[in-house]
Amino acid sequence: MKKLITLSIIFSFPVFLFSQIKLTENTLRLDTVQSRIEYTIDEMSWYADRWEGVGFGAKVEENFGPPMGETMIGTFRMIKDGKPVFYEMLLIEPDGNSLAYKVKHFNADFSGWEEKEDFVSFPLIKIEKNRYYFDGLTMVHEGDVLTHYLAMKEKDGTFNEVTLNYRRADK
Repeated sequence: MKKLITLSIIFSFPVFLFSQIKLTENTLRLDTVQSRIEYTIDEMSWYADRWEGVGFGAKVEENFGPPMGETMIGTFRMIKDGKPVFYEMLLIEPDGNSLAYKVKHFNADFSGWEEKEDFVSFPLIKIEKNRYYFDGLTMVHEGDVLTHYLAMKEKDGTFNEVTLNYRRADK
């Protein structure tokens, strides 16, 4: 009986180890015991470009430089009715053997949302073909088209999915 219980635990553990929690239709949450995908910054070089589109009912733009110093740095801005709504400083960097997508938010007057040392981090969970699953953020890359699905936490604790649709600028 003891062997049967031990074998049962051994064979059920990997299923638990690799499970993800679905937040919204297109986003996942990192399970605290889940093994993350190994991925390097150079494998994200496709992302280096200027991306324009729409999201949150406004015009949005992301700019990312190529990998350098094992990081990629970028900016985001949202424009509504011809005026800036907010900005973001973006960083993709190694996180263990994987990557994390980090964000620091700023109001239109460039005052920060987070405390000085704080930022929002989206660890990379897995990749399926052209879908890059970060914790709470999924990127779908199809040629010159890029879609971000973002899980936004509501006051009641549930998550709402926001879609940002981009196209490579000047394409």
